[in-house]
Amino acid sequence: MNLDSILHRIKRFSLQTKSYGFSGNYSTWQEALSKTKSYHDDTIFNKVLSSTKKVASGEACFERDAVAFYEPEYNWFILGCLNYVYHTQKSLNVADFGGALGSIYFQHKQQLEIIHPLHWHVIEQSELVKLGKENFESENLSYHNSLKEANQNKPLDIVMFRCVLPYLENPYAILQQTIDLAPAFILIDKNPFIDSPDRICIQKVSKKIVSSSYPAWFFNKKKMMDFMSKHYELVFSDYNQDLVNINASYEGHLFIKKNL
Repeated sequence: MNLDSILHRIKRFSLQTKSYGFSGNYSTWQEALSKTKSYHDDTIFNKVLSSTKKVASGEACFERDAVAFYEPEYNWFILGCLNYVYHTQKSLNVADFGGALGSIYFQHKQQLEIIHPLHWHVIEQSELVKLGKENFESENLSYHNSLKEANQNKPLDIVMFRCVLPYLENPYAILQQTIDLAPAFILIDKNPFIDSPDRICIQKVSKKIVSSSYPAWFFNKKKMMDFMSKHYELVFSDYNQDLVNINASYEGHLFIKKNL
């Protein structure tokens, strides 16, 4: 066992001793949901709105998980994928599924807005869509209740799922809806994979973010990759993006439509 492996185990053990993280192995989503506060929490929405306003005004650099950050930080894997899509498609029409009020867009706005044409569609819960339209919608940024709505005016170049599939009751149904729309690319990023069968847990969120809890999936990697391979091919991957108290690999994968 090398030093990196030892340190990895120590970090995971330290996470297991905290009062937040993932636990349980539930037979259904509804069973887990009944023991949580769920995502429909006005406290979360208000914190996301407050932090995003700070970013939009220039007071903060970006927002993540309802927290405002004041030093620049970039996701080079996402930027690399979007740049590849743009040079392939000659446009960048993005559907950011579960993108809050535009977290990724605002975090990388300076790099993104040199791209023309660019349109960033955030797909979110109705409460966040309403807040987005009232506060942040612009020529490049819009908010929608569904992928179908975002796809109406111009076919999507890429649909992006960043750390969102684990929090959907029926993630494979959403993936199938996406495949049926036939976007040129699909990005599944910061997604937790395990070797065992799909597992439903409960995630307790640190009080530093917001005191809450909700169901969350861990996905069997082979199952998901086989599902995607029916209509899409793997282009790029990024590994070990996060560390949690369950033995999982958080990964990013960019897929291109076959016979594009």
